[in-house]
Amino acid sequence: MSEGVHIVRLIPVVDLETGEALEIDQETIYKTVTERNGIVLKCTNGKSYRFPRNQDELEDAWFHTGFRRLDSTNVVNMNHARVYDEKSGKIYFEDQPTKNSDFGNVAAIHSDYVIFEVSKEFGVKIIPARSELSIKMKSRSYVPRHNIAPQS
Repeated sequence: MSEGVHIVRLIPVVDLETGEALEIDQETIYKTVTERNGIVLKCTNGKSYRFPRNQDELEDAWFHTGFRRLDSTNVVNMNHARVYDEKSGKIYFEDQPTKNSDFGNVAAIHSDYVIFEVSKEFGVKIIPARSELSIKMKSRSYVPRHNIAPQS
């Protein structure tokens, strides 16, 4: 490593005093202990932190970097999201998803948020609920042959 270069390794934590979810530099941790809160990280700034316990705390810590909790089962890094299939409620991480593609779930209550806000902010293509592609995605034999541009 070059002299004067400092690599920052940010990790998501929750401040034990305030309950605030944030990131800290791993280099500031001087000791870890097990307490009733789980593993507690003691830092050189005199503060103590714990790891996030749930999806909400993780989203709070990483929201500024593009992570969104779109369903109770997952927090999605929207910087990697490429296509949202409105009918199935799935957000895909590749431009031409197939039946074997990995995806994040989107709760019905968050569908409009993904369509009208998140898709514009992160450039996610929308497959409308009534599109031919959405219907074919349900079929086991479907293999996409072309990109479908988002409809206005």
